Amino acid sequence: MRDPFDAWYVRLPDGRVVRAKTTASVRHHVETGQIPVDSWVRRRGDEAWSSLEWTTEFADLVTAKRKEASRPIESSGLEKVAASNGPPRIRHELHTVGVSGLVEELLTALDSTLNQRKLVMASFTCLAVSATLIASRLVGFWQWETPWCWVGWFVTGTLPILILAVGTALLTQITVIELSQFRQPRSQEIYPRLVVFSSRIAGCLIIIGGGVLVTLAGLRLLPGWVASNEAVEPLPALAVVAALVLEVLLWPVIGLCLLLGPVAVIEDASLLGTIGLWWSLVRRNLARVLLYQGLALTIAVIMSVPFLLPVWLAASQRLDGQPALITLTLLMGVALTPLYAYLVVANVFIYLNLRYEFSVSERE
Repeated sequence: MRDPFDAWYVRLPDGRVVRAKTTASVRHHVETGQIPVDSWVRRRGDEAWSSLEWTTEFADLVTAKRKEASRPIESSGLEKVAASNGPPRIRHELHTVGVSGLVEELLTALDSTLNQRKLVMASFTCLAVSATLIASRLVGFWQWETPWCWVGWFVTGTLPILILAVGTALLTQITVIELSQFRQPRSQEIYPRLVVFSSRIAGCLIIIGGGVLVTLAGLRLLPGWVASNEAVEPLPALAVVAALVLEVLLWPVIGLCLLLGPVAVIEDASLLGTIGLWWSLVRRNLARVLLYQGLALTIAVIMSVPFLLPVWLAASQRLDGQPALITLTLLMGVALTPLYAYLVVANVFIYLNLRYEFSVSERE
């Protein structure tokens, strides 16, 4: 078992605060240059920050790095031969490896989710999305024969995304401050940047998530379009196969969009910068991200079953009329609160581990 008291909080020169699980993790990142030698560290949130140079565990590394920086650029022939052979391929594990390590992090995220403040915010977010869907249905925007159907579909599609973006920004900021400062965040630390973070998250979700959904809709129309144009016999069958394969490949991208929130808040990048960082992270850690998201979704569904089951049983009877529909939609929003809150919080943990705590494999 990893010593829970061996964790460190590292404040980088640019002001960002990251969390390392062990002393070995910090030492490794200092040696590789991921943590600059002029960074500051502390064990707990109530301790004062101390420079690496004045911390016993890392003072020798700072001295070695500064001596290395002061060496002449030209090296001897023997050193060039040694450098040509490359550094030794040492496996340096920074966290618990394997599925057990992933589950440990996700269970820690579960503890962080079971916070009254987070659950209340998540509940209001889910209720607001439910109310938006109810209002759109009552107005009749979903009926294609209405003259303003396209406006209704646009509002119905974008307004829930904006609401989810605001809720995601709030939950992400609270979780990040808890992990970095080891305390509950203050209101003045959350709300000043809320509009900026929410707009970035909403823009990313519309560009990536909306693009995927539009592509999926097109793929479902593709087989019928090919068949209606009296194509040669093999083409309709090939269109069906291609549409199914592409749809299977695209659906997981919706789950990967959950990482956009932590990227936008933690890195504080622009809209395009957030998308670029997200794509780089997913591309380099695709298998691990998919496993992480699958485990997180499993835990989220399990913790939501006690809330979703009563709503499903109540909806199984024959109910007519708008009052029943409105009531069930609002109840469904409340029942989905744990699932939404956990997925947002879990992706903060996932991003921090993928971005700042990694293992150096023998292939690197």
